[in-house]
Amino acid sequence: MRFFLVQCVARVHAEGALLRRICVADRAAFAAQAALLIGLAYQFVPIDLIPNRIPVIGHADEFAFLLSGLLVARRLAPPPRRTFGRARVVPNFFIVGAARCGTTSLFDALSAHPDVFCCPVKEPNHFATELRERPWVMASARRRGVLIEPGSPALSVLPRVAITPDYDMYLRLFEDWAGQTAVGEASTSYLFSPRAAAAIAQRQPHARIIVVLRQPVERARSEIQMHAQLGRTLGDDEYGLPKTIRASLYAPQIQRYLEVFAREQIVFLLFEEMMADPAATLRAVFAHIGVDPALGDGIVLRHHNQSRPVRFAWLNRLLFSSGLRDVLAHVLPRPVRRAIASWYYARGARPRPPRVTLAMFHADIAQTGRLIGRDLSHWLV
Repeated sequence: MRFFLVQCVARVHAEGALLRRICVADRAAFAAQAALLIGLAYQFVPIDLIPNRIPVIGHADEFAFLLSGLLVARRLAPPPRRTFGRARVVPNFFIVGAARCGTTSLFDALSAHPDVFCCPVKEPNHFATELRERPWVMASARRRGVLIEPGSPALSVLPRVAITPDYDMYLRLFEDWAGQTAVGEASTSYLFSPRAAAAIAQRQPHARIIVVLRQPVERARSEIQMHAQLGRTLGDDEYGLPKTIRASLYAPQIQRYLEVFAREQIVFLLFEEMMADPAATLRAVFAHIGVDPALGDGIVLRHHNQSRPVRFAWLNRLLFSSGLRDVLAHVLPRPVRRAIASWYYARGARPRPPRVTLAMFHADIAQTGRLIGRDLSHWLV
């Protein structure tokens, strides 16, 4: 019996991350874990060490203390909501990209609407099925702790961007749904992915699709700057500059969605208009996904996730390659992170890679305008 309890204590300690994941607040999870540990540890306290201990027949008082710990832990950290007897909720809207076009800002704003439930992992990347066929991508995701799969360790802090190959694990990300009308996620890989449009349509043929487009040269340069910020060196290969340019060629990507979804299921937003009039953008998107725009009055769409040049490229590469940056991002309080960021990132004009020129996108801009029914001539200036 004692050996079994020792195993229980070890398991509770190891599953602390799971408690934090299923709790509303980390503080409550810590209290739940502490209560359960105290209840278990009481089994090992010698009777002689307890002053003024009231003798009780057998070990009833010890097990009562253990039961109290279990009840407190269950109260503070209830088990995940079960979905037996009803269909599991599935997302009904998708922000599919493009990357570096304000999708994070839009996602965060939508999350603030009371009738919208957004996936706690902003980019689960489930429907970009080609990713799971690249061993190096999967190995990297597993090493960085962002691969969500059956049997993987519980994540104490869910990542912002992950890879979720298994459909059941993907649906579990939405288990905290509380009856909201609109349920969605925002994986920017879905627009560039050759398979995502068809995969989404197969699972959710009536889904609402949100596409955000940005002047292609600016989008490409922003992505190049982001890779530099993440400590990556771009080269002339499939992960380098050519892919960055292809991601700004919107017409073939949009065509894939128009082939499998009705035109009225897709809303096309322009980054510059979204930033110039965020309130109008949010009203249009709320209406598109079927929630009351009036309930979103007061929600502010702020420009997040802007790429910035770093002061010391060598330090940046070291922090990313070692994984230390992710660790620091989790353990440092937000005010400390902000103070460090003000020193870490350089101010001033961002570098403009000369190889990305407007001439690369002339034909695609014209075709994209025809597909979405918008005049994009201002992108040619």
